[in-house]
Amino acid sequence: MDTPQHKRRLAAIVFTDIVGFSKLTEGDEVRALELLAMQKQIVQPIVQESGGQWLKEMGDGLLLSFPSSYDAVQCAIRIQKGVRGVRNLVLRIGVHQGDVVQTENDVLGSGVNIASRVETVAPAGGIAVSDKVQRDIAHHADLSTQSIGFPKFKGIDDAFEVYCVTNDGLPVGASHGKVDLPGRLAKRRSLVLPIAVAVVVLAMVAAFFLRPGGGVDLSAIPPKSIAVLPFDNFAKGEAEQNFADGLTEVITATLSKIGELKVISRTSVMAYRGDNRPTSPEIAAKLNVAHVLEGSVQRAGEQVRIVVQLIDAREDRHLWSETYDGQFSEVFDVQTLVAKNIAGYLEANLTQQEQARIARKPTQNMEAYDQYLVLLQRGIVHIAKRELDTNLALAKKVVALDDQFAEAHAIIALCHLGYHWSGIDRTEARLALARTSVAKAVELAPEAPMVHTAKGYLHYWGLGEFDKALAEFELARKMEPGASQHIEDIAWVQRAKGDLPL
Repeated sequence: MDTPQHKRRLAAIVFTDIVGFSKLTEGDEVRALELLAMQKQIVQPIVQESGGQWLKEMGDGLLLSFPSSYDAVQCAIRIQKGVRGVRNLVLRIGVHQGDVVQTENDVLGSGVNIASRVETVAPAGGIAVSDKVQRDIAHHADLSTQSIGFPKFKGIDDAFEVYCVTNDGLPVGASHGKVDLPGRLAKRRSLVLPIAVAVVVLAMVAAFFLRPGGGVDLSAIPPKSIAVLPFDNFAKGEAEQNFADGLTEVITATLSKIGELKVISRTSVMAYRGDNRPTSPEIAAKLNVAHVLEGSVQRAGEQVRIVVQLIDAREDRHLWSETYDGQFSEVFDVQTLVAKNIAGYLEANLTQQEQARIARKPTQNMEAYDQYLVLLQRGIVHIAKRELDTNLALAKKVVALDDQFAEAHAIIALCHLGYHWSGIDRTEARLALARTSVAKAVELAPEAPMVHTAKGYLHYWGLGEFDKALAEFELARKMEPGASQHIEDIAWVQRAKGDLPL
């Protein structure tokens, strides 16, 4: 019987491990901590954006949980993409669906045990999944796998087939041959479908009785709090989707400049993209927000239609909506109007400085701004070579279109600093490029939060000047008090200083 301290559930479990970690870090505690910090910085945002749960860290291993096998495998693919090119950060990943028991301070169960065993047969840089996961994802055309047979695992009597994910050129592990399954096990396999159906029925019953809110007192949620949910894109094409995602990020950042508002980060809301979105009260309870902003975008060339709707998420009550039809060049005015209307409905006072910040136009060149939106939805701080290469190329394209675009210079600086800090290129020449770009960004827009983020990383990653880095990150946070990224940046520096436990 489950107790409040011991909760049993079915979950897709992901287990990761750094290949050769002990040998890489033998006798070098600093390098070990750096590698673990680097892993967390890359992987944790991916897990959050994929709707996963960061259960715990075990040495150099990570234990993650997901509501479905499909989500778990997609996240594992993104993780392997994210660490490609990062020196010494090569991962093996295992995925299994099974029972786990969550206690106050730990996660236990056969699901965890089997996921950790499956990880051991994954190739370096690859992903191995159990037969249970394979059955769950087999009907998804965007995922491809290859069987590596029936490995023998210590402590597990019943053999099961293991597969390697082959998307994006991921490696396939060594073959473990094929074994004849005893009749007892073959019969057990025939029971999988009815058992799975029973699990689904139980889940539906639980969902019916555990009503939205889950015991959370919605009236206690801060009233001036909001989450900007991913905007729906009603036009086809990658460019249009990038615009919708970028606009979500920009409106989130604009609201973050209003000191009296609590704004949920983009990474926390990305799990609510698409049609299978929970109810507003469920989102309110999950994110601890009183309001959500929903939106949709339809773009055809230079013509844009943006529809926004403000909802009291606690009561699932519509408060305000607006439709903006116009030219893409008018998008800055739309962002400002949306922010001001939301501030008014939430009774958040706007200072003169805040009004100036949310009205600021970073560029007059809309082609440059279009590319900048792509950068925003990709994220601006990276240490993986592939991500750095892509961001640097995009940011240089923006600067070529408008060399007065301060944020683009800031992103270029962050790319150079990413190469330097990750060890891809630790030359003085690379650091000099970062200095030059930071100086240009500061010259163009000393009032822009992103500029101070770049300057902070110059002191943190480039020069090891932690106190100066903290001062810049604090300044960025003051300019954009609702943005959680600044809190995270500050925490990284405090950890590096030894002010936070590892």
